[in-house]
Amino acid sequence: MSSAVAAAILFAPSVADASIGDQNLKSGMNDSDVSELQQWLNDKGYEAGPVDGVFGPQTKQGVESFQAAQSISVDGVAGPETFGEMNLGDSDTSESSSESSEESTVAGESTYNSSGFALPASGPVTSEYGQRGSGSHNGIDIGHGGSSSISASASGTVTYAGTMSGYGNTIILEHNIDGQTYNTLYAHLNSINVSNGESVSQGESIGVMGNTGRSTGTHLHFEVHEGAWNGAKSNAVNPRSYVSF
Repeated sequence: MSSAVAAAILFAPSVADASIGDQNLKSGMNDSDVSELQQWLNDKGYEAGPVDGVFGPQTKQGVESFQAAQSISVDGVAGPETFGEMNLGDSDTSESSSESSEESTVAGESTYNSSGFALPASGPVTSEYGQRGSGSHNGIDIGHGGSSSISASASGTVTYAGTMSGYGNTIILEHNIDGQTYNTLYAHLNSINVSNGESVSQGESIGVMGNTGRSTGTHLHFEVHEGAWNGAKSNAVNPRSYVSF
């Protein structure tokens, strides 16, 4: 476990505490809102390059392509006119934020489904599981939107609690549910409240959301693995298969 942990590197996305559209985004900026813009453009088929928070030539080209498609001023700057055409109120990120707000989900009062797992933190989903650029995103990111407390998604045992390369401060829990072994991972934490070998209950506070490791904004990176966690993340599955976000 320790050798695999030492080798793990995760390129985590930026996460904005404010909503995208609160400021003009343009070339040369390095901001968490740029990450959300890049993710939105990529999801809509306007190639904006890697989701890294840096407004470079690829992101500018993506903005210009979107502007041209909407028959608005093509200047490569994401300003009020561009954001207006994006219909952000209908975007996946906004829907996730709205759902989270409506459900008033907080640590310790998590949303459950039949799998026996629970939502580990409150806040909007800012990045989904799946392909990201030339790589893959092996979990779901939850932005800071309420309580900063991170809770155990299911009862289990702490198999790792410490710093892990690009993940920053990280906790891995092992669970046995209906005879099946699962691992959940909680990354980029500000602080860790548990120790290796400790048993935890579902909904118990295990840490505080943060911005450690390869991260440019406060958020939780959450992974679910069917089986043991490994550096190749070969057992990773979409957390939505088990958790109601």
